[in-house]
Amino acid sequence: MSNVDWKGFLARFSRFGRDPTPARYLDLFAADGTVQHPGMPRPLGGDEIGRFIATALSAAPDFRLEPVRWCARDDTLFVEAATSGTVRGRPAAWAAIYCVTLRGDRVLRGRSYYDRAAVSSRRGPGLAHVDIEKAADDARNGEHLASPELQANLIEPYIAGWRDPQPERLARFYAPIGRLRAPDIPGALSGDDIAHHYRTQLAEMDELQRHCQTWAGRPGQAFFEWRMTGAMAGRPFDIGGAERLTLDGCRIAESVSYFDTLALAAVRDPSVAPTTVFDTAR
Repeated sequence: MSNVDWKGFLARFSRFGRDPTPARYLDLFAADGTVQHPGMPRPLGGDEIGRFIATALSAAPDFRLEPVRWCARDDTLFVEAATSGTVRGRPAAWAAIYCVTLRGDRVLRGRSYYDRAAVSSRRGPGLAHVDIEKAADDARNGEHLASPELQANLIEPYIAGWRDPQPERLARFYAPIGRLRAPDIPGALSGDDIAHHYRTQLAEMDELQRHCQTWAGRPGQAFFEWRMTGAMAGRPFDIGGAERLTLDGCRIAESVSYFDTLALAAVRDPSVAPTTVFDTAR
């Protein structure tokens, strides 16, 4: 879309990450923009955004954020970022995916996906840093677009596959040396372990589906924003998540999923509080 300025947003988002202040954060948003982090029961807008970021930066004054990968389509931008800070007196580092809808270079809808439990335990997927300015320049030359082949042979079938998930069929999207990473598993899975993971997940979660909210792709990678639905022990759930795929042609070389395991824990135990990692209360 001609009125979307990904490069302008990425530059200001990177600037905020290097030297975060409430003013720089608020400047990322349109006047009617919203944001939602894991642990927030609803999106925040208006003055609520300012109160949230002031509390967050007060709770983690050494907070830093560095974009490491990104991908755009139409007015949607995905940014995978490495974040760190002292959370409740403990150094922490975690990765996140930010999915934003832009008007110009301002956020209309911002969603952040990460696992609150991973922040507490200081574990998370490793991220290979890239030159974000070069990536933004590549976009101006059209290198951010998914080819018709990629869309037809991977993106559309992968989205369809999650409407009726079958472990072996999902595993066939992976390259022979492809890997899968997710918050609910240690390390990375490969080979037959990928299909086994899907079988276990589908056995634990009745009627599990991922519903694609939006996606973006480019040569070598793709991003998805998912709405995950199903039931555990007879209790329904409906939570958000995001996924980054590193691609080998039209096969998955690596899948990294971002969702909040504490949100799933709350399905089993409703007493799990819907708080963000930046809340001062323990």
